[in-house]
Amino acid sequence: MIEKQDRLLDEAKGIRKEIKESMDDRLERIETDVEEIKTAIKQKGII
Repeated sequence: MIEKQDRLLDEAKGIRKEIKESMDDRLERIETDVEEIKTAIKQKGII
């Protein structure tokens, strides 16, 4: 029983790590996009 719990815990940790890495990548892309949008808006004199 303990072995199954340990295996499940390891799987959950692995999934959590994968999701975190994916979310970090997505956040980085979003931040880059926002910076590009802000730069374009500034060039147009809107802000």
